[in-house]
Amino acid sequence: RKRQCRYRRDGSATISVQSGDVSLSGTTAQSWSNGRATFSNLAAIATADATVFTLQANASGLSSATSPSLQSDIVASQIVFTQEAAHSGLSNGDVLSGVVFQTQPIVQGQDQNGARDLHFQDQVTLTAATGTLAGTTTVQAQNGIATFSDIAYTATADQESFRLVADDQATGAPAVDLVAKTANARTADILATQIVFTTLPSDPAATNGNIVSGQVFTTQPVVEAQNAAGQRDLNFTGTANLKLAAGSISLSGTTGIAFNTGRADFGQSGFKAQATTDGASFALKAQATGLPDRDSATLTADIVATRIAFATAPSADGGGIVNDQIFTTQPVVEARDGDGQRDIHSNDIQVILGITSGNAVLSGATGQALQNGLASFSGLSATGTSGLFQISASALGLFADTLSVTLHAGPVAAIELSASAPSIQLGETDNVELSALLSDANGNLAERGDNQVLFTLVGPGSFASGLSAVDADSGIARTLVTAAKAGTLVCQSQRRRRRRHTEHSGSQRPAPLLGPEHLAPHTRRRFDRHTANGLVARLPRPTPQRG
Repeated sequence: RKRQCRYRRDGSATISVQSGDVSLSGTTAQSWSNGRATFSNLAAIATADATVFTLQANASGLSSATSPSLQSDIVASQIVFTQEAAHSGLSNGDVLSGVVFQTQPIVQGQDQNGARDLHFQDQVTLTAATGTLAGTTTVQAQNGIATFSDIAYTATADQESFRLVADDQATGAPAVDLVAKTANARTADILATQIVFTTLPSDPAATNGNIVSGQVFTTQPVVEAQNAAGQRDLNFTGTANLKLAAGSISLSGTTGIAFNTGRADFGQSGFKAQATTDGASFALKAQATGLPDRDSATLTADIVATRIAFATAPSADGGGIVNDQIFTTQPVVEARDGDGQRDIHSNDIQVILGITSGNAVLSGATGQALQNGLASFSGLSATGTSGLFQISASALGLFADTLSVTLHAGPVAAIELSASAPSIQLGETDNVELSALLSDANGNLAERGDNQVLFTLVGPGSFASGLSAVDADSGIARTLVTAAKAGTLVCQSQRRRRRRHTEHSGSQRPAPLLGPEHLAPHTRRRFDRHTANGLVARLPRPTPQRG
């Protein structure tokens, strides 16, 4: 009976933490059963691995009991990012694309209560579903911590959202592979450090260069604000300006375009370059505030001919051209663009010269092929009526050009004599003017003729001016004739050839006089007609009697 009383006990026993930084969870009080209190779901929760602690048992009417020292073991059950990747001072993201994170990610092996397992030594690897990770992406955990030091993320585009994923490779025994952990979303910010030509000006019509000189670029330049990896900064603002970096061309158009999502497109700028020589090379310079200047690759301006133009007009000494004589200066024609620059790549294109107005005919080789954009003519002459006429130059596929040229009379070949009146009325008409008209072989007044003309009279007359030898002026020599008595005067005129020099040495003789016998037959007939019909000197008319 006494033995049974010793095992009977009412009430309960409780357990608590006597020492150490742990806490208990579960049912800390249990009723006695046959003098024993059995606990079934107690757990010690430590805040640090290997924490030493003791428990104390208490029951009413009994002395308390203290357990031996115990040590907690935190066993990792999860991977946790305790530090996210970051850059400070960013207004358009969390990290800079392509740049080593200023704040590197840190991963721990923790239990379900968030306590670090000091014995967690697995290898931890970082990955990303998008973009590219650079640096040492796999590290060995030490004391439960995997610390990364040189990780950088390169986005595929500005403002790209990405997540880092940490996964372990179990080591030691027992080997427990933990579930991979995905970090919070990060936004990659591309920060421009350079301005870059992504599109250079071009023109498919520039078969001998990149662009056609003087023409608005078919493809206009495009520049972008990019980082060192060549990625565009969508948040870059400001203005891109283009100027000439090298070369002797001139630029025109809108040279400043605002950035839009990090790009400046000059498509509507009307930008063009004008060269003074075919094949001129040049380069563009792009500028933007906050970025270093950038020069483009070397470009070549191609002068593309659109028309034919006279570079040298045909002429003779003193201007114009002389009838029926080979031009002293032969015409030269060029293939030019709209700005008047020669296209040196125009070759083997036939240029034809012709008369578009005026009564004249070209003689000689009127067709020449372009070589290096030039067609030089030789041996050409023109025959026709003196005066202004137009000569044209044309070539297939190019606009033609016209040139006004004055055709002057050729060398003096004939004299035509005329009088201002058919007769001299004695007592009434003092004198009559004789005019000797010098003409070329085609009957054109030799307006440049300044020969000396010798007038002779046969019959009762004399020269009122006392001059029988007169220098022609603009192809005409004039003198006055008077008569002393009635009769018939036969008038003749002859010309002297002018020598090039007015001074003569003793061995040089004046040019001989030319009379009818020296002229061509049709000219002689005209000469004879004006000399055979002499002037008639008549007596005064009787005075009428009044009444």
